[in-house]
Amino acid sequence: MTDQLADTAYVVQSGLVKVVVEQADGSELILAILGPGDVIGALTIGESPDGAHSVVPLD
Repeated sequence: MTDQLADTAYVVQSGLVKVVVEQADGSELILAILGPGDVIGALTIGESPDGAHSVVPLD
């Protein structure tokens, strides 16, 4: 999603996911852990992806 505006939001239906960013040193910084009913991406819709993140499912 680099150089694109966010235009989509997702709702966690079940389970848990972590929202992460990769730091300059390659380590992972966990921004949030989300569960059922939580919305991913709503706050960044229409904003620049300066802090582009990944969403990873948790077991």
